[in-house]
Amino acid sequence: MVNGDFAKLTRKHGIKISAGFACTVEEIGLAVGEKVGHGSIKSLARMNSAVVIFLDQVEKVNCVIETGITKNGQRRVIHSLLSGTGQEINNRAKPDQEAGVQELQTALQGMQGRRAPGIDGLSVEFYKAYWDVLSNDLLDVFNESLASGSMPVSCRRAVITLLPKKGNLQDINNWRPVSLLCVDYKLLSKALATRLGRAVEQVIHRDQTYCVPGRSMVDNVHLIRDVLEVSSSLDINTGLISLDQEKAFDRVEHSFLWKVMEKFGFSAGFIAKIKNMVWRKDGFKYLGVFLGKEIVVLKNWEDVTEKIEGKLSKLDVSNSETPGLTVALCRSKTLCLQQLVDAVGPELSDAQALGSLLGLHSVRVAQRILQLWSQILCPEEKRLLRSYGQGGARPDPADPFPEIYLSPGLGELTGPLL
Repeated sequence: MVNGDFAKLTRKHGIKISAGFACTVEEIGLAVGEKVGHGSIKSLARMNSAVVIFLDQVEKVNCVIETGITKNGQRRVIHSLLSGTGQEINNRAKPDQEAGVQELQTALQGMQGRRAPGIDGLSVEFYKAYWDVLSNDLLDVFNESLASGSMPVSCRRAVITLLPKKGNLQDINNWRPVSLLCVDYKLLSKALATRLGRAVEQVIHRDQTYCVPGRSMVDNVHLIRDVLEVSSSLDINTGLISLDQEKAFDRVEHSFLWKVMEKFGFSAGFIAKIKNMVWRKDGFKYLGVFLGKEIVVLKNWEDVTEKIEGKLSKLDVSNSETPGLTVALCRSKTLCLQQLVDAVGPELSDAQALGSLLGLHSVRVAQRILQLWSQILCPEEKRLLRSYGQGGARPDPADPFPEIYLSPGLGELTGPLL
């Protein structure tokens, strides 16, 4: 049946569809494209999607389905989450078969070099150089591990480090956590991902184009354009909503993923292989320091923290012996070594000048601060300061005095004092 707002589409553009006529979405899309004049539409599938969205707006889709939209003589749901059956996935992608040497070699050749290795220190270049020696043994380990459900230790451990993004790096949100994985884990996961990639086209809706082989995100742009054009031609009020979920990957539970894969028709064997690739909590010692989430006794850290604190105490001049130094430096806007040298001299000896600069009432405290700073400087750094004070050297704005260090990470004369 053609009724209500759906009939408006036919009358407005002279599309003749008689009452009770069963037609496909493709036929409607072709008719609308011809009549409306969408010469820029190169893909009939995009027009079909635009018509489906229009039908969803004016007929709530289910009404249209109930009144006779069919495909190949069978009734169908226009927006179906499943576009194939499990049997089709298994026959085409064969995700359950054992790994082969050629499959692993193809995955290895597709991996980029010059990347940070995992905790074992073995890089991609190492595996490529010695692949003829390692391939068969590595294949046996992978197949046995997948069959038994227990991956090697190197595949269960990753060291997480932080990489700066942009903006204020004092904000933890501006740092991106990156997991340093061992190459053997990445090799196996890439091989399994390739298998999965051969099946995703069957289970992922055609409007989702990212990371699906043979699809382009440009199609989504064209689809939005076509929807707007159809809506404008049919006098439909249309709005666009853009949703961007923060940390989307962290919001998906593994149990949900397993159920979705089962619903899409993946076999229990392939799902078990993917489950085996999930990291587990596994703390261990590396250079005397525990890594991981295991609860460790505090005494395991005592010798480590004692050594670290000893090193830091030599570098940190804002300790308990000089309380309020950070506040005084910030209040007086004395934030770099150049300002300090200009005030107290290259020998760092004028305690009264420092007291006046920082607003310190005690000359003894000012002397103690200068002594701490002087002790940090090596003879070469002191020579550079004297040369600067005598006019023999001036700070280069691009790289001023890179040898001067007063605190961890300080590498320039204009860097922070603390």
